[in-house]
Amino acid sequence: MQPLQKQFNPYWNEQIRIDRSRPVLVAASGGVDSMVLVTLLHQLGYRFAIAHCNFRLRGSASDEDAAFVEAWAAERNIACFRKDFDTLAELEQGGGGIQETARRLRYEWFEQIRKDHSFAAIATAHHADDSAETLLMNLFRGTGIRGLHGIRPRQGKIIRPLLFAGKKDLQAYAAELKIDYREDASNAGNDYSRNALRHQILPAIEAQYPHALRAIAETAARVAAAEPLYEKSIARLRKKLMDVRGADHYLPIRLWQKTESADALLYELLRPFGFTGATIPEIKKLMNAQPGQYLDSETHRLLRHRNFLVLTARNEGVLAADFYLIEREIQTLGFTGGTLTLAEMPVPDSPVGPATEALLDASQLEWPLVVRRWKAGDYFYPLGMNRKKKKVARFLIDQKLSIAQKEHLWVVESGKRIAWVAGLRIDERFKVRDSTTTVLKLLFKPNQPTQKS
Repeated sequence: MQPLQKQFNPYWNEQIRIDRSRPVLVAASGGVDSMVLVTLLHQLGYRFAIAHCNFRLRGSASDEDAAFVEAWAAERNIACFRKDFDTLAELEQGGGGIQETARRLRYEWFEQIRKDHSFAAIATAHHADDSAETLLMNLFRGTGIRGLHGIRPRQGKIIRPLLFAGKKDLQAYAAELKIDYREDASNAGNDYSRNALRHQILPAIEAQYPHALRAIAETAARVAAAEPLYEKSIARLRKKLMDVRGADHYLPIRLWQKTESADALLYELLRPFGFTGATIPEIKKLMNAQPGQYLDSETHRLLRHRNFLVLTARNEGVLAADFYLIEREIQTLGFTGGTLTLAEMPVPDSPVGPATEALLDASQLEWPLVVRRWKAGDYFYPLGMNRKKKKVARFLIDQKLSIAQKEHLWVVESGKRIAWVAGLRIDERFKVRDSTTTVLKLLFKPNQPTQKS
């Protein structure tokens, strides 16, 4: 038996772990890699069908590839699925690049076939060189440890039974068994980043290190094997270093500053929330910043609050500078909506002032306060309405505010409750009472008017 055949079954049993009696769907382009894969499966008695995508990007050559794969399958009485895509039309409609569009189209179609015909998995002909190239590309892009495992043997319903073999192994096997295959001329060019890596960079590396690709692929496999241990360690440290309070995560600053490999941990724990490795220095600066400072990702905000960094989701549609945290010691806040001045004082003789001023019962407040734009769904209990709940949107309609005025309206929150619709009305729950001894005076000077015309 040929060496490649001898290695195939053990690798399948150890890494793929699908019963050979269960049929799989094999993606076959007609190139040497996929034709070696279908030949191996056929010779070793595996049950499978073939799927071929014709992206119609290379004129008659694309049609000839499809006819070649269909003929190979028909000669062996193997089921073959074929689909012709109008790839350029899809590209024009959906945008993106040709490679990304083709990848999306084929995997969506493969998965539909798999479901419709109950195939156990979708097999592709990725090999060890592909895995090594993926590792290097991820390394150059700076994807972190998770990018160093290369291509996985099994990922969801996708399996790669040839990852144990290199490109030269497959070519030698094809030559020995005289396996026919089609050459894709686009693979010889340097138009795509992977091709440039394959034809320009790797040959230079292999000239100095002849077994570099094999060593890289083996390293990727070891990283993949160690990754579960790494993930378990990250999960354990997450429980220690991130305190979940409702929808927010609290990171104790002093504990983080004493933690070994804090930079790596910050990256791993905050990466799911949209923070990248490039933001780690800014996050460390935030730990030493004044309370109320923050750093945004596309989806989340990291706020400095007392001895914590607080990770909170940003509301959909809220801009980066639309949310401000106010610690008790802050006396003036300048922000995109204007200037807010705060002062605690005894109860004045008259608890009612101009619309730009609010007097709140200090004993009812929870710190820090939050200043943010109002949003749909907000509600409060407007002063003078006998503690009747009202949506802010309805209140603004009643106030006859213009659209422009509504767009520049801010609210002050305490303990996730609106205490003041700035420049308009305070909430009944925070009004000055006979029992009040101390008030918080808020003075709002807007950059744009919020008063009704």
